[in-house]
Amino acid sequence: MSQEESTMEAKKGIPKSHLSEIMGDRKIKIADVLRCTNIGRNTCARVYQEKDMEKMTLGTFINLCDGLGVSLNELLEYHPEKRYNPETRECEEY
Repeated sequence: MSQEESTMEAKKGIPKSHLSEIMGDRKIKIADVLRCTNIGRNTCARVYQEKDMEKMTLGTFINLCDGLGVSLNELLEYHPEKRYNPETRECEEY
């Protein structure tokens, strides 16, 4: 999947994980990820499946990045729903 395709799939306001693509490219299993990080199996599965990621701590994602040797930008993708307009001093929908 190209970067453009994955960007198009990411929904505004919902974090998108690239963990499954990283694992697939490197041919590694969840057990391998757990061995290299300090996160639990359920947490790893939630990132892999992109479930309730907005409730996770930054430390979880940093541990994954460190264990996999990737940047936060390579692991996660996020497109905001709103943006601040300095002229009107209001938040606007994208």
